[in-house]
Amino acid sequence: MQPKSIAVHTGLLFDPKAKAFGENASVIFDVETGAIADVFERDNSDKCISNGDIDLRSKVAMPGFVDAHTHIFLHLYEERPAQEQMRDESIVERTIRATNHVRRALLSVVRCKPWGRY
Repeated sequence: MQPKSIAVHTGLLFDPKAKAFGENASVIFDVETGAIADVFERDNSDKCISNGDIDLRSKVAMPGFVDAHTHIFLHLYEERPAQEQMRDESIVERTIRATNHVRRALLSVVRCKPWGRY
């Protein structure tokens, strides 16, 4: 049976509202919705780390960064160079390709509630 929530334990967690890092932060995610259920500071012990948790205690977590730079009208350059794509493919074909690229990108985003307390 799938767990109802999953915990991610970080060494440093960036809080975008406070514009600061918090140490020893853990984030609990609701598996069903992808929403952040809780954010809390933990002590340095291992007692809150459970089997199945994601252990990023030696890492820095910086949520909210999105790579918005895309070339939605182009496909892989290994398939065909960009100049050929723009020269030889119709605007209809390129628009359909772009629509599919955007759809795939939007569906890959994890839904989450606005930043909770820290």
